[in-house]
Amino acid sequence: MTGWLSESDRKRIEEFAQTPKYERSPEMLSPDAEDDDEE
Repeated sequence: MTGWLSESDRKRIEEFAQTPKYERSPEMLSPDAEDDDEE
């Protein structure tokens, strides 16, 4: 299953998990504009 997530996805998930629950938002898991280079 590890092939389903990119390195940037894993990094975002790890950052989300380490953030206190009261500071989390769903937007934290959304790809950044920098990561969305597909045009």
